[in-house]
Amino acid sequence: MTAIETNARFLLLAMLAEIEVFAEIPDAAFDDTDPFLLVMCRDGVPFDPALWVGERLSPARRMAFSRAARRLTQRGQVVRVTERGRDRVRCLVPTPAGLVHALSLADGKADRGALGEGLRRTRWGRKLVQRLANAR
Repeated sequence: MTAIETNARFLLLAMLAEIEVFAEIPDAAFDDTDPFLLVMCRDGVPFDPALWVGERLSPARRMAFSRAARRLTQRGQVVRVTERGRDRVRCLVPTPAGLVHALSLADGKADRGALGEGLRRTRWGRKLVQRLANAR
């Protein structure tokens, strides 16, 4: 497996984990002041590979993750949400195909109930859940 493929796989699994964690945030914590909650609800999973890896990333390593996100976009597995006027990734939004692929990579270890709850708590996730339901 190439480095870009390894990073793409890592990104898909990290998105699943973030969505599962999002489902566990108590309703009382939702307000208009927390930047993470606002971005997650409105735009997508915040693109933060350093957090997911658990260490500060070199510019080259961060770029490798950005290239992996671009590859996932080319495959139709994610939508990259970028900063205005720049091509810098802010968030990732899984597509139905990307979510299905991520679940297959998780090999039964994903909490589908938490994923559904996490997705329903977001604007973009509610649309994704609806698209998946309509595809069945």
